[in-house]
Amino acid sequence: MVVQTILKDAHRQRLREEGGSWLRKKREDAGLTQKQLSEILDLKIYTFISQVELGRGRIPFERYAEWARALKIDEYEFAAKVLSFYEPAIFDIVISGRDQGTTNAL
Repeated sequence: MVVQTILKDAHRQRLREEGGSWLRKKREDAGLTQKQLSEILDLKIYTFISQVELGRGRIPFERYAEWARALKIDEYEFAAKVLSFYEPAIFDIVISGRDQGTTNAL
């Protein structure tokens, strides 16, 4: 049980690091420094961008749209990509199912 938890945590951390690398590339593609992005997002501590890009922090879900606009990315595509790194199980249920045309009535 302990080994399984450690492996799950290591996998989760690897995904966050991959997500951080993806976000760094998108920021650079948008021609923004970490400080400029933090100013656009009205973040009090610009080092938060660094923490997210290193996989040590995560974007609060209620701010996905703001980040997408700041990085000039479609909001749906941004949210889907970030979910794939932060919450892969939810991504698989909600996004992958939607992309494959699977729908369930609520």
